[in-house]
Amino acid sequence: LYRNCYNALVVIQVGNSVVHYVGKDGEFEFVSDSKFEEELKLMGEQSTVNINNRSGTEYLMYDEYDLFGIEWYNFVPNGCYCIDKVVADEIPIWSAKGCEQRFSMASVYVDGDDKLVELGYRDNGEMKELFFWGDKEKYDEITFEEFEQRYHALQEKIDSA
Repeated sequence: LYRNCYNALVVIQVGNSVVHYVGKDGEFEFVSDSKFEEELKLMGEQSTVNINNRSGTEYLMYDEYDLFGIEWYNFVPNGCYCIDKVVADEIPIWSAKGCEQRFSMASVYVDGDDKLVELGYRDNGEMKELFFWGDKEKYDEITFEEFEQRYHALQEKIDSA
């Protein structure tokens, strides 16, 4: 069983026989293997935030800002969508460690190709934050103090330009 918001994908196996169902808004339909794979891929996209894809979708709200000359943008999941993975294109940034963790928000501050990321997630209902610094190659987790230092350095760089 795969589930996100109002959609469910069900695999039933009896012996060597496998059947697939797609459920939307409580209505289930028998589907082919290829249609099931298509729906599973879509569900995977709905449970992943790509911080380099700067657009909103039915499952993800996106806002862009320019504050004190710093370009930044913010992602927040829409409604009941459960997001459990954050990437920068193919580079993994964060993945939930079980059903008790769910993505809540990400703010991305832009410095050319480099990005400063503040990521919020819920862990058993408790809000937690992680911070990352990355470029086109990789993202490293940093402390809140390092986040503040890099943010202030970015602000100074913009002020002196």
